[in-house]
Amino acid sequence: MSKLLVLAWILALGPQASLAADPAPAEIAREAFDLRLAGEVDEAVRRLEAGLAADSTQAALLYELSRTRMFLMDFEGMQAAIEKAVAFAPDNADYHYFAGLATAYSLINAAHQGQEEQMRQFAGKIIDELESAVRCDPDHHEARCLLVQQILVMAEDMGWDVGRAENHARILEGKDPVMGARARSNLIPQDQRAPLWEDVVREHADRSLAWYEGGSGFIDAGNLVRAAECIDKALAMNPRRFDILLRLSTAYAMTGDWDRAEAVVHRFIGMTPPLPLEAFAWARLGQIAQQRGNRAEGGELMSKAAAMDPHLWRGFMPPPEVIFVRP
Repeated sequence: MSKLLVLAWILALGPQASLAADPAPAEIAREAFDLRLAGEVDEAVRRLEAGLAADSTQAALLYELSRTRMFLMDFEGMQAAIEKAVAFAPDNADYHYFAGLATAYSLINAAHQGQEEQMRQFAGKIIDELESAVRCDPDHHEARCLLVQQILVMAEDMGWDVGRAENHARILEGKDPVMGARARSNLIPQDQRAPLWEDVVREHADRSLAWYEGGSGFIDAGNLVRAAECIDKALAMNPRRFDILLRLSTAYAMTGDWDRAEAVVHRFIGMTPPLPLEAFAWARLGQIAQQRGNRAEGGELMSKAAAMDPHLWRGFMPPPEVIFVRP
C-alpha cells in the first residue's frame, strides 16, 4: 500500500503541453474542456461523444474524453479512450505520455481490486507508453521524468533493472538540469535530497520551475519550512501554477499541523482555481476539520463541496495537473 501512495503522490504532479489538432475537433475538445471546468461534466461528455459519433477516428476528441473519464474516475472508459487516441495518432508524444499516466491510475485501481495479472499488464504498458513518448519527442521532459519514477516504483515487484532509470535520468540532466534533478531525486537516499534542491534553487534562481520543483522536492525531503519558502518564490514568479499549494497543505496535515494546512488551502481558494479544484479544496478543508475532531463542521464543508461539484474528485491527492490544461 505504501508504494501505491507514493505512486498516487507522483501522479498528482506534472503539466502537459497544449496539443495541435484539426480545427473542428480541436474546437469541440476546447468547448468540452471549458464545460468540464465549469462543472458541466455530463454535457462535456455528450459533446465529445457526439463528435466521435460523427468521426470515431478523431484522436483529439478521444484524448479529451479520456481526460474527462479520468476526472470522473471512470478508469475503464479513460483507458479505452486513450488507447484509441494513441492508435489513431501513434506519433503524438503527448498522447503517449497521457496514456502512460492514465495506465498508472488503472494500475492503482486494479491493485485495489486485487487483480494481480492485470496489474502486471498495466505496469508493462506504462513503461511502453512513456518510452514511446520520449521516442516521439526526446525533449518531452515530463514523460522522461515520469518514466524514471515509474521504473523505480515498480522495479522490485516487476524484476526490472533500475539501470534503465539511471540512463533516462542522465539524459534528462543533460537536457534540463531542473527536471534532471527531479528525476535524480528518485535515485538518491532521502537525506541527500535537500542538498540537491538547495543546489538547484541556487544555480537556477531565475527559473520559476526551479523554485516550484524545489518546493516539491523539499516536501519529499520532509523540510516543510524550506518547501514553503520555495513555493512562495515560485508563485511570485509564476502565480498561475499554484496547484502545489494543495500538496503542501496535505504535507502539513500529515504532520498534524492543522492550522498551516487550513491556511494553505484557504490561500489556494483565494487564487480562484477552476470549479472542480475549488470544490476539492473545500472538501479538503472538511477532511481537516474532521481530523481535528470537528465532525459537524467537517460534514458541512464536505456537503458544500459536493453541492459545488456533484462529480467531486474523491482521490486522496488532487487530480493531476495535466487534466486542467486547455487543449
